[in-house]
Amino acid sequence: MKRPVPILILGLALAGCSGLETGNGRDTPILVAALTAGDAAPVDQQGTVFTLATARAGVERIDIDLPDGASCVGLPGLIDGSGGSDSAPHTSVCANGGGSIRLNGPWVVDLVAGTAVPAIPQVHVPAGGYARVDVRFAPVDPDDGGVSASDPLADQTLVATGTAPLDGQATPYELALAFHEDARFEAGDAITLALGDTADVLLELDPSAWFAALPLAECAADGDLEIVGGVLILSDGGGSCSDVEGAIKDAIKASGELRRAP
Repeated sequence: MKRPVPILILGLALAGCSGLETGNGRDTPILVAALTAGDAAPVDQQGTVFTLATARAGVERIDIDLPDGASCVGLPGLIDGSGGSDSAPHTSVCANGGGSIRLNGPWVVDLVAGTAVPAIPQVHVPAGGYARVDVRFAPVDPDDGGVSASDPLADQTLVATGTAPLDGQATPYELALAFHEDARFEAGDAITLALGDTADVLLELDPSAWFAALPLAECAADGDLEIVGGVLILSDGGGSCSDVEGAIKDAIKASGELRRAP
């Protein structure tokens, strides 16, 4: 079904570059992170369909689980995280004894456009099967330079806007959440990347799940959610919507999937 506005993008792409000659004369796959998501529209508990016009998030880091038996030790462009240096800003780290790769931000990600400030770096990875990637979301600190102090994302983790069909009209809504949480993206079947591979892999969130536990339209009609200046505010309210922020945060965390792009 054609949607009226772009739906949230939260994903990961593996872009094949020309490869790098390793010690054994073969090319390693190259991973390039870009955050994207599925086309399904947000739907609340009663089946009310919302649109999603804008969405931005703060990302602290991306952790890539390596294939069983694989190691990132010695791969180019990675620093050794064994000495406790795995959290230095804007570094790519061989972490967890060589069993995972950590990309450190922070980044401000436009989840609709699929862009990040600064750009998320590409990284060389071992060949093999990839089944899990974790993304750590965190509030955006204006002092880091990604946003101004007056930006809606300042000191928030995720902000989104769209419309809700209330009383037969498209009513604007706003969502702002502040949290430190990991979102796990897992593949039903491991995605195999061969030496010299060129592939796109998505970390994809499912927006249709975000509001599914909440009767948002009903709460708005009952006055349990605020409407300020004609804008529905998706925050903790009354009645069945007393924990809007917690429910949406948990739903976002649980909605991720790792898959190969078509």
